[in-house]
Amino acid sequence: MEKMGNGTYVFRNERAEEREAERHSAKQQKNLEVLYVKIQEEYEKEQVCAPKKRPRRQSLSEPQIHALQDGAELYEALQNEPDPSYLESSLSSDQLRALNHHRQVLNDKRHAQIQAEFRKAIESSELEAGGSARRDVTPVWKIRIVDYKDHDCTSAYMLNIWRPLPDVVSLLKEGGRFKIYQLAASQSKGKSDTAAVQLTATKKTQFQQLQPLQHVLEQIYTERQVTPISHLLEPHFTAAYGEVDVVGLVISTQRKAGAAPLVYISDETRNVVALKFYTDLGQLALEELTRPHTFIAAANLRWRSEYVSGVPTVFAGDLSFVAANPKEHHLQKAIQKLRQSIEVNTRRRFKGNSGS
Repeated sequence: MEKMGNGTYVFRNERAEEREAERHSAKQQKNLEVLYVKIQEEYEKEQVCAPKKRPRRQSLSEPQIHALQDGAELYEALQNEPDPSYLESSLSSDQLRALNHHRQVLNDKRHAQIQAEFRKAIESSELEAGGSARRDVTPVWKIRIVDYKDHDCTSAYMLNIWRPLPDVVSLLKEGGRFKIYQLAASQSKGKSDTAAVQLTATKKTQFQQLQPLQHVLEQIYTERQVTPISHLLEPHFTAAYGEVDVVGLVISTQRKAGAAPLVYISDETRNVVALKFYTDLGQLALEELTRPHTFIAAANLRWRSEYVSGVPTVFAGDLSFVAANPKEHHLQKAIQKLRQSIEVNTRRRFKGNSGS
């Protein structure tokens, strides 16, 4: 979740947040580069406008050149010499070493002054912007949980954990049984929620892991599996907790002003399902993934037995995600199988057309 400068809040999934962070970082880097060049040019201009000593009318004699040993003296002599290249070519190796050391000291001093002015300019711009140059982003982990004692496969609750600690993330795994203390309860507002109440972890919240009974676990939890699109076409199809995972080949995308975007995907036998999003695909960073002819996996989709022009529709909610190369094993396996099946069917059609 990001708090914007105007006081509004924007929620993004992990993929969209990564893209927004990259975009903001690139913009900040460009602004810093422009600012640094400006500071550098102003510094150089000041050095050019600084009063200089008048050059000598005559070059130094050879004894005078040999008498110069200090790097600062040699540098000043070059600055005042009518022919500085001739003078430098007349210097001994020790004199050149002293001169180059002094040049390095001056260069370091110049760089330090520019950096100091650069930092001062950054601090000043941040104060003027009221800190808006920095993003105010807070991670929130949303988990769907069910009542272990209720055994109701239709009701699930949303648990929000703000700034989740690594040990909590590693502890809370699907299929685990937990007793949770000190949660805050509020009314659900999300369109994708199946329960009227949502829960939020607080600083005092504690998680106690318990061993589930096998026969109870079998009633309320099944390991994740991909739902074939053909099953969604069955009149009496139901999904546990109203949630499905699907894979398919994108065949088209429908985006109309003021309407929720729809992405149509197909399986190897041309069964089609529509994925409906409540947020613009651009904000979700899904434009590239939802281009036609792209194999995608979509998980945690809401099933409501709704249809668009006879096509079954699933809904992308707060917990949903779309990926072309998913990390989850069951999605990897399903998308690989779909790709192979479509490739086989394509070769068969090609051979059939060639034979005729």
